[in-house]
Amino acid sequence: MAGQNGMLIAVQREHDLSAAAAQIIEDAELRNQIRKQARQTAVDHDWNSVVNRTEGIFRSLIQNPSVLSAAITGQEVNIST
Repeated sequence: MAGQNGMLIAVQREHDLSAAAAQIIEDAELRNQIRKQARQTAVDHDWNSVVNRTEGIFRSLIQNPSVLSAAITGQEVNIST
């Protein structure tokens, strides 16, 4: 199954794995789509991005005690960073 940044293959399905590899090799458009999305996923999850998002969440919690209280009590919380 083609995803945004890779192929999902069931465990112990060697034939499916080889078919997916062949599809990626033969289909330049699919290969480029997966490559671009994989690169974007890597950029979105690099250390700087993760630290910035985490810091933003902590700052939101500090600046909004009611949000922190809701989070602690298990209420649904919407924090935009």
